[in-house]
Amino acid sequence: RSIHIAEESELIIEIGKWVVKEAMQQMKAWYDEGLSPGKVAINFAGKQLESPKLDACMMDSLKESGCKPEWIEMEIVERFIMKDTTKSITLLQRFRDMGIDISIDDFGTGYSSLAYLKQLPVTKLKIDQSFVRNLENSPQDRAIAKTIIELGRGLGLKVLAEGVETEPQREFIYQSGCELMQGYLFSKPVSAQEARILLKNQNQML
Repeated sequence: RSIHIAEESELIIEIGKWVVKEAMQQMKAWYDEGLSPGKVAINFAGKQLESPKLDACMMDSLKESGCKPEWIEMEIVERFIMKDTTKSITLLQRFRDMGIDISIDDFGTGYSSLAYLKQLPVTKLKIDQSFVRNLENSPQDRAIAKTIIELGRGLGLKVLAEGVETEPQREFIYQSGCELMQGYLFSKPVSAQEARILLKNQNQML
């Protein structure tokens, strides 16, 4: 609800700037400690993406934080892309040229045109949790999930399943050829300090 209000009032642009800077600073701090957090995925609202200052904001935040662009992944909702696909292709290509990865969030809910999907400069598809939630009981959702996985792999994209909460869901997703997952089965949201402890434990296990 609060995010919706922020988007309506355009406060989301200022909130988004703060999130980007905080995420980049945190990633730089973790890498400086010798940890291996991989990438951080940052959600971008439609109004942020429509802001003419977004390019400068991203470049300035990278420079100020010392964060490398390859540590960042921009999450874009599918419905925004489909509003104006030609414009989206141009916009997203600018961030890919910076070295930033781009994922389509909630994939399968926005009626993507496959003709445009192959032109989009994206690196990952995220299967919406609405298709994962009922995998154990819904043949239709299993068929959709498998189709998205095969589509992504066929296009040379990474595929991640959202909202994985049970072992049968994890097993089906994995057996269908998708190794990237997120959800409460693995962890609930944690603070930066708790994440740091998890990353340190991960390093010790390597």
